[in-house]
This record gives sequence, C-alpha cells and structure tokens, in this order.
Amino acid sequence: MAKKKNPNGRHLYACCVKILFPDGTDDVYKWHTSDLLKFTSFLDSKYPNDWKENLGYKIGWKWFNVYEHFHKKYNQLESFTVNKRPRSKHI
Repeated sequence: MAKKKNPNGRHLYACCVKILFPDGTDDVYKWHTSDLLKFTSFLDSKYPNDWKENLGYKIGWKWFNVYEHFHKKYNQLESFTVNKRPRSKHI
C-alpha cells in the first residue's frame, strides 16, 4: 500500500497527546508533525516522564494517537505510549 502524502509532498500527521501535569490535572493537546521520531524527542524534552515523590505519581506525556491528516479528514493510524514508541519517522 502506498503512503499518502499531503499536497506539498511531505508526510503529515496530526497527533493528540495526553499530558499529566504536576498539579494532578491532565489534558490532551494536538500537534502536527511529519516526523514521528523527532516528535517523540520533542515530547521527551518538553514533557519528560518524572516520578514525583511528593506527589506519588509520574508527570509528563503518557500516550499519543496518530491520525492521517489529509484533506481535513482524520483517520487514526496508530497509538503510541511512553513504553511503545514509534520505530520510524513514518507509518
């Protein structure tokens, strides 16, 4: 099966990411990316997974879902977690 590309020739994904904050709240944020490996590195640097002894739980990003972003239509392609990471730039 051929990989779909957006009109300018680059792969493009929409990623929804679950992030847990130190105050105990969590939220889901959306980013667009064309490289899943670099995106995972970005999440690791901006929202690292740290055990907070005083809180009793980990904070940081937990998972992200990857959607095909093509002509304003979103089809889920894959899900990744802190432990199950992407192995390549593209799906």
